[in-house]
Amino acid sequence: MADGSNRIDINCIGLNAKGLLWRVSHDGKVILQKSRTPAFDACRLLLALGKTGWLEIYCDEQHRLSVDIVTGAGLTVIDNAHEGPVIKPYKVFKSVDETEDDEISSLIG
Repeated sequence: MADGSNRIDINCIGLNAKGLLWRVSHDGKVILQKSRTPAFDACRLLLALGKTGWLEIYCDEQHRLSVDIVTGAGLTVIDNAHEGPVIKPYKVFKSVDETEDDEISSLIG
């Protein structure tokens, strides 16, 4: 795995009922078309690609945040009617396909 510093650039692309939406670029290429948590989503993606070290987040050519990729990959932002905004551990949710596979497996035995 490659340690060091990785830079992403985030650009606000809109707003929906849940908040701002961001497009994320790395090395001049769009890596996330739409994200509500660009720093942490980018950490998960970069970690999956074998990158570690620090992630430097820029917006409008200004440095906004630095986060360790491994640490950031395990975090998300919760902001809803019950709590937030607050940084919490990231939880992977099963997709519809995985849920259906589990149901079929339990029927087959």
